Amino acid sequence: MRPAAAEQLVALGKSSEIPVFTLPGAEPVRIAEQALAFARTKNLDVVVLDTAGRLHIDEIMMAELEEIKKKLKPADVLFVADGMSGQDAVKSAQR
Repeated sequence: MRPAAAEQLVALGKSSEIPVFTLPGAEPVRIAEQALAFARTKNLDVVVLDTAGRLHIDEIMMAELEEIKKKLKPADVLFVADGMSGQDAVKSAQR
């Protein structure tokens, strides 16, 4: 994760009056589980998990995504890629 990414999300959430959950230094799967628990305590019905950028060739990071998906059972999964991702975006999305 980019060092300032969490801080940027917190600032964006604050300016938009949207709660943002962070757990600095924790493993991604634990953060996702705790974020879902946080949302339940706040009676929130939508949770957006912003994961670190992934490359299809990074097996460890792709495995983290699979574990998060398995444990949280999301209704929807959105893949957001910028134009610089090129052909790798297609491979990552397929994975």
